[in-house]
Amino acid sequence: EGLQEFGNLKFDTRQRMVFVGGEEAKLTDKEFDLALYFIRNEGALLSRTHLMHVVWGASSDIETRKVDVHVSHLRTKLKLTPENGWKLTSIYQQGYRLERNQ
Repeated sequence: EGLQEFGNLKFDTRQRMVFVGGEEAKLTDKEFDLALYFIRNEGALLSRTHLMHVVWGASSDIETRKVDVHVSHLRTKLKLTPENGWKLTSIYQQGYRLERNQ
């Protein structure tokens, strides 16, 4: 634990901070949890239901749209774009996949 680097992203899991190319990205607690989960499961197809369960808890009564909104924020805040070496893809009616852009 502590500092973990993934390409241009650096996670400080103790302080719950994320840096994009050396600059701190201001994330909410849920955004941080979601971002770290995506990174640790790079390449895996993660369903919205699964993400809700993991990030918001099993008893969570949150509509899946909330996941979409958080994912959208992460794309922007963490610059998860091909030109920055990442691709966060929405797979219709299935979920999301984070991949490194080769």
